[in-house]
Amino acid sequence: MKRDFFRAVESALFNFPALIRQLTLREEFIMAKCDCFDGFIKPGSSGSISSIEDRVMAAKERDPEYQLLMAKTKAIKQAFESLPANLRQLVVLYYFEQLPREIVMEEMAISEREFYRQRRKAVEKCAPFILGPFGM
Repeated sequence: MKRDFFRAVESALFNFPALIRQLTLREEFIMAKCDCFDGFIKPGSSGSISSIEDRVMAAKERDPEYQLLMAKTKAIKQAFESLPANLRQLVVLYYFEQLPREIVMEEMAISEREFYRQRRKAVEKCAPFILGPFGM
């Protein structure tokens, strides 16, 4: 795998927690834009709960930023789910929780050399899922 692609996939994995936060904020924005929040109608607005849900769903479908965030999140989740248990643990500790390499090696009881092997293997297995939705 080329170094640029490797780094791009790593970057996507490191940014997954921030991506989830962005998606949550975008959903809240869309809900507020639809004049509702948590299924309640704001004072001064009209409509039933089902029409609010319909408006929110329609707004999400039309919102390109929301759709892009969803595609990226889905790609990373699919990549993560495709990994064997030991590589999942590495991805969670190193990329999602962003723990230092030394702590990850200690938690997983692996050597530094094995850490780098598993890291490369995890990134290479995630790459086919991530590269497309991230526009690479």
